[in-house]
Amino acid sequence: MVRIAEARKMRSLGSSYACLEFLSYQSLQRCLVSGTAKGKSKIKGSQPLKRSKVTTNKGTGSGDSNQKEGGPRKKSEFDELVDECLALTSPIRFLKHKEKAREAEREKMGLKSKGSDYAGLAKKYSRVLMRKHRARQAAESAFLRCKKEAIEALPEGLKAAALVPNLTPFPAN
Repeated sequence: MVRIAEARKMRSLGSSYACLEFLSYQSLQRCLVSGTAKGKSKIKGSQPLKRSKVTTNKGTGSGDSNQKEGGPRKKSEFDELVDECLALTSPIRFLKHKEKAREAEREKMGLKSKGSDYAGLAKKYSRVLMRKHRARQAAESAFLRCKKEAIEALPEGLKAAALVPNLTPFPAN
């Protein structure tokens, strides 16, 4: 409404230069640009930053913290409900025969999936596989060391026959 009235005044002024001067003055008055964001004050170097502070009630230090003069504090209904919800066990899932066998195998390996997420299970399974791999490598290296010692103990005639490589694979289990 005010702008329309100002525009009518400008028409009456006639000169475009006066009109421009008036409009620039009006925009400066209304649209003042400050160096900081709206609502923020400039921070001086010596002033500490303002942060929201969380107040804590400090006890007197005497007596048990759970007990006051009237005896033990009674939990509110909401607190009891929250504790009850947190203590609930997860419902038992219906598992098919195949899934039951898989769960039994996981438990045998030490992978209990109760309450674990998939990433946690994957990490545990990876650890189990690495443990098995290390055990297999240790068994294989012990076997090869024993074989080498046994060959060294043989007489010369049998040693040549024993050095022929055995190409049967190492047993998986």
